Parts: sequence; C-alpha cells; structure tokens
Amino acid sequence: MSGIMEKAKHLVADKIAHVEKPKAELSWMSISHVNRKAVGLQSDVVVSNPYDHKLPICEITYKI
Repeated sequence: MSGIMEKAKHLVADKIAHVEKPKAELSWMSISHVNRKAVGLQSDVVVSNPYDHKLPICEITYKI
C-alpha cells in the first residue's frame, strides 16, 4: 500500500511542479522619506495571474 502512495505523491508533485504560478515584478521604486526610524518607499508591482480568479492582495507591508 505504501508503494502506491509513494507513486501517487510523486505523480502529484510532478504535475504541480509544472503548473504556472502567479508572478510579481517590481517595475519601479522611489524613496518617499527617510528618517532615523524609517524609510518610506513607493513602488509599482506588476502582477501576472494565469488564472481566471482574482488574487486577494490589498496591501503588502514588509519589515526588515
């Protein structure tokens, strides 16, 4: 039984590896402000989505 499960896992992993994924590319970036506590950045991100449904992205915040 475990041999069948291993074959199934490999088959699914192989199929998923070739599925096209959404991509995001930073098209430009500018520094809006700099002080001792923070750096403000503004940018545009171009998202290509190969699927028919929308991607639920409203806001992205990064902390370094």
